[in-house]
Amino acid sequence: MFTGFRIHPKGGASYYGVQPDLLTFGNAMGNGSSISAFCGRRDVMSAGATSILGQERTFLLSSTHRADMCGLASFVSVMTSYDDFDICSYMDSYAKWFMEAFNDLSALVGIHKYLFCSGQPHSLFINTLNAGFSFSFQFRTLLIQKLLANGVLLPNWLCFSLQHGHLREESYA
Repeated sequence: MFTGFRIHPKGGASYYGVQPDLLTFGNAMGNGSSISAFCGRRDVMSAGATSILGQERTFLLSSTHRADMCGLASFVSVMTSYDDFDICSYMDSYAKWFMEAFNDLSALVGIHKYLFCSGQPHSLFINTLNAGFSFSFQFRTLLIQKLLANGVLLPNWLCFSLQHGHLREESYA
């Protein structure tokens, strides 16, 4: 769910050279639109096939994104973009830039031991720690309040898209 369309258009399995039994893809397929996919080897997916007469089958269904035509249209647009641009490399580069910039700012104000960005480029995490170096909900709440007061909405988990690029042009110091 986090690696599909972020580190490789075919997901983390393709990126790492793994042959999975099943794969799931989330809304990155549609650049945030409501769409998902459940994929797998033919022998595994055939458990839900309706084309084999008399076969007992497993019903494969998720109603989370049922029949959302906007999501399908977004997916077509995303796939066109992947043909036109090297999006995964761009998002990887942008996420690394963001993490470095975030951590530089935290160090600049002297709180880098308690507030820092970590993780893999396709799934960054904003850490908020207390004096004992444990996760702090109080610090997280304060951070969110201060960011919102300044017009910034920043969740704990960060997954970037091609649209985030304009921020790189601005100075963060």
